[in-house]
Amino acid sequence: MIFIKKRPTFISIVTNTLIRKLFTFIDRMRWRSYYLSIIHTFKHFGNSVTVDYGVQFGSPQNISIGSNVFIGKNALINAGKGGSIIIKDNAAIGANSTIITWNLNNLNNRTLTRSQNNNTFKDVVIGKGVGIGYNVTINPGIVLGDGCEIAAGSVVTKSVAPFSIMAGSPAVMVGIRREQVSNMNGV
Repeated sequence: MIFIKKRPTFISIVTNTLIRKLFTFIDRMRWRSYYLSIIHTFKHFGNSVTVDYGVQFGSPQNISIGSNVFIGKNALINAGKGGSIIIKDNAAIGANSTIITWNLNNLNNRTLTRSQNNNTFKDVVIGKGVGIGYNVTINPGIVLGDGCEIAAGSVVTKSVAPFSIMAGSPAVMVGIRREQVSNMNGV
């Protein structure tokens, strides 16, 4: 917590602004070098992909990303322990979202020994034109149908039909996207 007791001077404002811009520049360079160092390891990496700063990829060799995809800041896309993630064309993934292909399956395991954990690995498919809001979690084995929308803060635990609108934790269908009707020139 920072307590400011008096109004800052002009010199302190300029100094702090320069320091903030320097650290922002260094952080951007760090993330840019990370992305450039792993881009060749993806199973597929399409054209016009926008990856915001802070996005982390687990096992990019198991991840396919289509064209015209946007991935927001601090998202985690992890196929690290098995399974694959396929993100099709024109998808958008909001900041702080998590997509994983593995999970612990310990509901019937009462031992507390970590080495005896039973992991499950399942593929995740994100269809064409899917919109995923901020802070969404997509669990293993999920297929998001083409054109569906996932509201911010949702936890997707079951596959989603095309053009569905999902919200909540766990996510439930709250609507269906309608077909866009073009009314050009009064026709």
